[in-house]
Amino acid sequence: MSCLPTFDCFDEITDTKDIFPVFTTFALFSIDPVATVKDAGVDDVEVLKVARKMKPKRYLGYVDTDWFCDLDSRYTNCDLCLLSHGLPERNAAEGIEPDMCIALAPASNPSGRASFKTSRPLPFDNCYFHSHVPIVEVKVKTKFRRFVKATMMSGGQRLLGRHLMGQDESRRKKLKQGYMSQNASTDERTPQPPNGSEGLNEVDQGIEANPDDTSNESDYDSDMDSDEESTIEQYFTRPSDARIYDRVVISNISYKLSQVKDFDDPQEFFEERDYLQQLIRDAKARQVEVEDSTPSHATMGKKPKRRIGNLIRQLQAWLI
Repeated sequence: MSCLPTFDCFDEITDTKDIFPVFTTFALFSIDPVATVKDAGVDDVEVLKVARKMKPKRYLGYVDTDWFCDLDSRYTNCDLCLLSHGLPERNAAEGIEPDMCIALAPASNPSGRASFKTSRPLPFDNCYFHSHVPIVEVKVKTKFRRFVKATMMSGGQRLLGRHLMGQDESRRKKLKQGYMSQNASTDERTPQPPNGSEGLNEVDQGIEANPDDTSNESDYDSDMDSDEESTIEQYFTRPSDARIYDRVVISNISYKLSQVKDFDDPQEFFEERDYLQQLIRDAKARQVEVEDSTPSHATMGKKPKRRIGNLIRQLQAWLI
């Protein structure tokens, strides 16, 4: 039986500049509504007015992946794991249990799961990664910054965290399916949406990863036993429905975590993001309506025929 290695050492930190934000760092961030709207190609005056009036909240995130970027590009994409205060609330319908999380020291997990360490203590109490909270993809302005003073978590712990969250997600799915089976009518069972797609639009559902699809799985050595294969697969693979790709926002990010007394609940991030995306969709729909109602160049400049003149000419022809 194989076992996973543990990691408690930190990657070497040097006083050099790197693409911002750096992989494995913690950062405060907030949505930039105006930049989000403009980046989507929307220049609707009313939408921009609404965006300027928004008051974005501040969230705490861990940079899970910093993507390769074009230095000439205005924006760089990165993935963030959002942090929450306290343990997850039990939700039987969703299969969520309080121990489905990763605690950041000095917080602890009721299951006895070891807490993860950071390079320096976070300035907030009771911090957890909730396994059911999706990883979010955001855009930030392409720039370089020194990260020697950033709070970090080792890359080894990040990999271990993926494995643990994958275990939690598998368990959550089983509990959710059991709850649905127990509460469904024996005479007629209502079809349920795919796991993780509740509340998503059709585009989201179309790109949700299929947990039963093995077409992209790597081929393993034939000498490897099934337990070891399963362990390695969970170790390097994020939960199947842990990410939504088509909802990208712009974030203002800072390594200075102590600049706020507290950070906001991740659920508010999703509410802000969804509100902005709806504004953008509505603006684009109105633009299409305007374009459809605008006369084409082929008909522009032509004077419409007057109905009265036509009637007079017809009458003259009849009298002749």
